[in-house]
Amino acid sequence: MEDTLKHLFQIEEASGRIMDRVELQKEACRKEYEEKTAAFDEQMKRETETHIAALREQLKAEREEKLSSLVSETKEREEKMRSLFAVKKDVLAGQLVKSILEE
Repeated sequence: MEDTLKHLFQIEEASGRIMDRVELQKEACRKEYEEKTAAFDEQMKRETETHIAALREQLKAEREEKLSSLVSETKEREEKMRSLFAVKKDVLAGQLVKSILEE
């Protein structure tokens, strides 16, 4: 009977040690998971920031290109209007004077 109790006690101790090792392994796995998750999150954050920065640069370049195009277009229109006015200013002035005199 004493041998049986001794064996049971040894089994109990062995199972306790096994459970302790299992808990240690669970804790190690949890830490590893947290570290990998944190590393992945950091990598995704860096990649997202890089992608956003690239998109901002692309949008800035597109905006500057469009602005430059609009400035050129406006200058062309202004020059055409000035040329047209230079050609027709005498006619326009005559019509203005005529309309003033008719009132």
